Amino acid sequence: MSCTVGGCDGKHYAKGYCSKHYMRNYKYGSPYITLVDNYDTKARREALKRIMARRLAKNEL
Repeated sequence: MSCTVGGCDGKHYAKGYCSKHYMRNYKYGSPYITLVDNYDTKARREALKRIMARRLAKNEL
């Protein structure tokens, strides 16, 4: 038996899912959640820091 998520050939683990999709369903409420790339998260965080720094500098004038 294999995972019921379309396109996944993982071995059945529980409730119709492979272990990867079962854990995603357990943690996030859906087996279809994709994890964000760590680089993308860091880039967004740095961009937000730059935006906030500019806003603070504007408010100080």
